[in-house]
Amino acid sequence: MAVTSPPQPSRMALVIGTSNSLMREGWVNQLSGGAAAIGWQLTNKSIGGSSSRLGAYMIESGTLTRHADRILVDFNINDQLFLDTGFCTQDDILSHYTTMLMALHQQRRLDDLVVLLFPQQHVNNAMIDDLLALLTRFRVAYIDFRTHLKTWLVNDGIDPSGAYADPYHFNAAYQGRIAEVVLRHLATDRKTNRRAQAARAWLLAQKPVGYCDMALSHADLPVMTIGTSLIQNTVTRFTEGDRCLATGARLFVGAHIWATETSGVLTIRGNGSDCRIHFRRDYKGLFIFDSLFTPLELTDHTLVEAINDKKARFQRMRGQKSSIYSTDGCTVELVSLIGAHRTPVSLGEDARRYLAQPPPSAWRMLKSFSLRLVRRA
Repeated sequence: MAVTSPPQPSRMALVIGTSNSLMREGWVNQLSGGAAAIGWQLTNKSIGGSSSRLGAYMIESGTLTRHADRILVDFNINDQLFLDTGFCTQDDILSHYTTMLMALHQQRRLDDLVVLLFPQQHVNNAMIDDLLALLTRFRVAYIDFRTHLKTWLVNDGIDPSGAYADPYHFNAAYQGRIAEVVLRHLATDRKTNRRAQAARAWLLAQKPVGYCDMALSHADLPVMTIGTSLIQNTVTRFTEGDRCLATGARLFVGAHIWATETSGVLTIRGNGSDCRIHFRRDYKGLFIFDSLFTPLELTDHTLVEAINDKKARFQRMRGQKSSIYSTDGCTVELVSLIGAHRTPVSLGEDARRYLAQPPPSAWRMLKSFSLRLVRRA
C-alpha cells in the first residue's frame, strides 16, 4: 500500500489594505484559489477608503499580526488621494510606515512584511520613491507595481487608463495580473535579513507615536459591536444632539467612521480649538473610512458633540458601500476615535533625516551600542 504524506498545515497571509483589496473581482479574491492550492489561507482585514495611518494603528497592537505568516500591506493609492486633497503630508505617510516597521520589528515580524505599491492612474512618483527609500534602507520586501504595470501596458499597447476602472481602482483583468504577481511571491520562502539588523537598530531607538483608542464616556449613547475588519469593533452611535466626553490621549489624530448620506457633523472640542468632522456623503448606504486630521491637542475630558447640520458641505470621495445599513432610518454616525501621544508627522521628519544620512555600517552601530552600554553602567 502506498504511503501518503500527511497534509501540510496551511499558512496564513494577512492582508491589510483598501478598496482594491476588497472588490468582488479584486486581487485578493482572485488570489484566494491559487493561494489555497499552494497552502496559503488569506485573511483579509482591509477597509475601503482607509490610509496607512489605519495600517499603523492596526499593526501597532500586534493582535492581527500574531498568527500571520506573511503580512501584505496595500495603502499607496489612498495615501496619494489623502496627500493630494491636503488631508496629510508626505511626512505623515513616512510616519505611518515607520510606525509599522517599528511595531513589526518589536514583534520580530518585520521579515514577514510585504508592501504592495500600487500607483494611481495619475501616479505621484515622488511619494512612492520616498517610501522605497525607507523600505530599501531597512531591507523590507516590497513589490513596486509601477514596473509591472508599465510592462503590461506596453505589451497590451494601451495607455494607463486601460488598466483602471476609475482613477483609483484597477479593472478586473489587471486585478488578476496583480494576483498572479502576489501568488509568485507567496510561493517563495522568506529568510531573516541579517544584513538589515544594523540599520533596524535605529527603529528600536525611536520614540513611538503611540496610537490608541480614545475612551468615550457614553452616558446614554448606544454602543454597538460591528462585525467588520476594524480592530476596534465596538463603536459609539451618535444622533443629533448627543454629547459625551473622550479621554485617554494627548492628541486627536483621526477616526474610523461609518456614515450615511443623511449624517451631519461631529465636533471634537480640544484645547482652545475645535475639529468638525463632516459625515455626509453623496451616495446611499454606509461607508467605512479612515479620516485623517491635523492633530488636535486635547483637554483631560474632551467634549464630543453630534450636530445634524443639513447645510454642511459634502466631502465628495469615492468609496465602497458597506453591507452594514441603518434599519431605523435615523441619522447615524458610528465612530471610533484614534488618539496619539506624539504628533505623527514628527516621526516622519525623524525618518526623513535618518534616510538623508549614509546607511550605517554594522561596525558603527556596534560601536554606538557599546557606548550606550558604558554610559548606562
